Amino acid sequence: MPYLQDHGPGYQGGSTSYHAARSMKLKAATIRDQVLDCLRSTSSPLSSEQIASIIGLPYESVQPRLAELRSAGKAFDSGIRRLSRFGKPIIAWTHIKPKEPAK
Repeated sequence: MPYLQDHGPGYQGGSTSYHAARSMKLKAATIRDQVLDCLRSTSSPLSSEQIASIIGLPYESVQPRLAELRSAGKAFDSGIRRLSRFGKPIIAWTHIKPKEPAK
């Protein structure tokens, strides 16, 4: 199912998902701001788990906000991977757009 967005939290396309996203609109904007501020406050890319720990919010609240920030062109995959709490590689995010490789 596609991930949809109408200038607010994203949703999966179903009516329950849409209504849940609408009810989160103001709260999500605040969390998005906190996530972006966290990325801007460090010179080193951070995983979604690290961001959640730093700002004191559940991972489940942070990860969707990163997807929204990525869609908005405000958060970027740094190309670096960190190990998750499960030992699997996950994206380390940055607020700085990576430079295009030289051709």
